[in-house]
Amino acid sequence: MIRKAVFSNMAFTFILKTSPNVTRLMGSREQIVLPQGEGSDGSIKIGNSIEPVKMAYTSYESTKPSFIPTDCPVIIMHGLLGSKANWNAISKILHSNTKRKVLAVDARNHGDSPHTTELTYNHLVEDLRALMIDLAIERATLIGHSMGGRAMMLMAHRYDSGTRQFLLTNLVEAEGGHYKWRVNLDSITRNFNNIATFPTVGTSCSVPTLFIVGANSDYVRSDVHEEIKRIFPAAKFVTIPGAGHWVHADKPNELLLVIKEFIQSMEKLEENN
Repeated sequence: MIRKAVFSNMAFTFILKTSPNVTRLMGSREQIVLPQGEGSDGSIKIGNSIEPVKMAYTSYESTKPSFIPTDCPVIIMHGLLGSKANWNAISKILHSNTKRKVLAVDARNHGDSPHTTELTYNHLVEDLRALMIDLAIERATLIGHSMGGRAMMLMAHRYDSGTRQFLLTNLVEAEGGHYKWRVNLDSITRNFNNIATFPTVGTSCSVPTLFIVGANSDYVRSDVHEEIKRIFPAAKFVTIPGAGHWVHADKPNELLLVIKEFIQSMEKLEENN
């Protein structure tokens, strides 16, 4: 089975064994699902140390019959201080171009997802894993930006055998005409060092991986390519001219084309194997 991956904006497809008895059907092309927590903060227990939260997400899908495989949806996670709303337009176009179901998620302490005192990449990975188990998703193409991209990198590594208006999307109206931040700034500040760097890992992940980098961004410099390829030996790099760190905002059409070509190339590899 071919596994695949894109990072920084990043995406990959991988296999996750889940319970076949858990299903959920969406009846509309775009549906927002808010978290329904098992505990007071929306968390559910998995294992002895990490308590994943029930992430909020928006689902983009068609109710019309299609011959395109629907068992490998696309899951998108935003960057630090972002939300699923940042990816609304791209999610719609990506669904239209690939006919795949697209899920744009809110990371914990962001958007409509629960707030917690913990925020590490381990927690983000377990949140994603819990979502896939809940939705009975065994295969998915994961896309993450910045913090979300690093979360997808760790997910692939662990479980395989990617401006003012931007910030204002986090400002919401509260009672009495006041406004409040819907991101948990206290937790984000306290855990910033956990998010600023990728965790140390001692082994490699052999999935085909594509790193998409804005030419004007210094987040994925050429001098770190060797280290990236140590962890992801099958990594390839695509640089999008004229884009900075926010590739999906600066060059959305170019980004969509790269992701579409990557997904299609992986589908051809699967067909030949």
